[in-house]
Amino acid sequence: MKKSIMLLVVALLLAGILLAPVDQGTAHADSDTDTDDTADESDAEGGEDYDEDYDQPQDSTGTTFNTGGINDPPIVSTPIISDNPVSGEDTDGDTGDTDTDSDTDSDTDSEDATENMDGDDEDDDELQDKIGSILLIHDSSVSGEDVRRMKNSASGLMIGVIEERIDFDSRYLRGLDTDVVQDVDYVIAISRDVSGLDVLIDYVATEDLRLNGKEVIISSDVDKRMLKQHSLVLQKEASPDLIILTDLKDSELAWNATLSALAQKMPVTEALNERDVEFSTIDDRDLDEIPAYREAVTDTIIKVSESNIPLETLKLILLLPFAATIVTIFRNIVGARTYGVFGPAIMSIAFLSSGLVVGLILFAVLLVTGVFARRIIERLNLMMVPRLAVLLTMCCMVLAAVIAIGIKMNSQYLARLTVFPLIIMAMIIENFMKTTVEKGILDALKICFSTVIVSVVCFLVISIPTLQAIVMTHPEILILVVGLNILIGRWKGLRIVEYLRFSNLMKG
Repeated sequence: MKKSIMLLVVALLLAGILLAPVDQGTAHADSDTDTDDTADESDAEGGEDYDEDYDQPQDSTGTTFNTGGINDPPIVSTPIISDNPVSGEDTDGDTGDTDTDSDTDSDTDSEDATENMDGDDEDDDELQDKIGSILLIHDSSVSGEDVRRMKNSASGLMIGVIEERIDFDSRYLRGLDTDVVQDVDYVIAISRDVSGLDVLIDYVATEDLRLNGKEVIISSDVDKRMLKQHSLVLQKEASPDLIILTDLKDSELAWNATLSALAQKMPVTEALNERDVEFSTIDDRDLDEIPAYREAVTDTIIKVSESNIPLETLKLILLLPFAATIVTIFRNIVGARTYGVFGPAIMSIAFLSSGLVVGLILFAVLLVTGVFARRIIERLNLMMVPRLAVLLTMCCMVLAAVIAIGIKMNSQYLARLTVFPLIIMAMIIENFMKTTVEKGILDALKICFSTVIVSVVCFLVISIPTLQAIVMTHPEILILVVGLNILIGRWKGLRIVEYLRFSNLMKG
């Protein structure tokens, strides 16, 4: 008990010694603060003596206030100048000099304000000099060099360009002011598939925006009949004056025709005809010819967009059954072994997100990481589940490093990798690790290779632009997909791989 009391006393003494310098420092700070307060009080007294004739206290620095009117004179506050207010000297004798300085500062501020107003007038003149503006929406099918060239050609004709790039994981218009869109003359969407049109539909539906008085030009690789049916959704939701559909290969000609139409104040259709560009048009008259069923589908798509559900998400949901059907064909007819049915199907969606080349490289990096990490972890003699957890952790560290390297190298493909494709690939790696533990590395590599092959085939199928437009305009096609899977399920013949396996026996 006595030892405890002694220890407590010693601890209190040490605490007091340690806290003593802090208290002294605080005291010094307070002293300085008091000195400053005294100086401030002296300043205030000096300032009050100096500003007796003023009705209101003035700021200590010159400030120009903008009253909102262009022709209104700037209101300039006069700075207070006092000589040695702390020493208590009389400043009344220097009033004339102070007034002179104040007048000089006031004149300077007035000149600055006038210069600022002149600069604003110049900016307004530049905006007024623009003969028109264009909203450009594009995907990766338009390179950065092409975009710069298009902007330069537009700026040479005094035409403003608002650019919006869309990617798989960010296919919506971020922070685009509706007032800016209302002021544009043309909206041009250039994309390989229907993503440009989907983004525009999502934007006008969520913002409740009308495109009256504007013309929309859509360049895509989608079949014109399917694209026209899907464009009726935009026509019904936003009511533009005209929607013009062209091929993706004619996108540059369409851009030049639009610039000529703005510069020469002529219809863009005439400019397209001068350049022999094939196109089709849609207006409000086409809405009267929509069948009742097609109108119901159009209204449903509009409701989906108004509910803040991206149409690209709906498109992926409708494309997934096609990928699963491809996997079914490979497993039941060809006889390929894969990591489940949904593994290759979802992996093809990941390739659609990151790009096929980048996706394959990323998957190879993860696979090599898993193989080498497994050899290191085997020495620890861990159970299977903790071993898989360690392997997945290492794979995630590699993915984080890849993204960091992409940001450092300003690589848009690596820097824009999102969690979606990475999680899918990590799941495939997990299945690879399980197969490695259960059947060995050779069997695991064979199944992994066939899984990648099937995933690439699925990617090539679901990335067809016309198919993407078909599932959006005719979702009833999924009934045919169900029927095809039923037929495949009733297949009782030998698989193609089995014919190759037993070829010698069949010959004998």
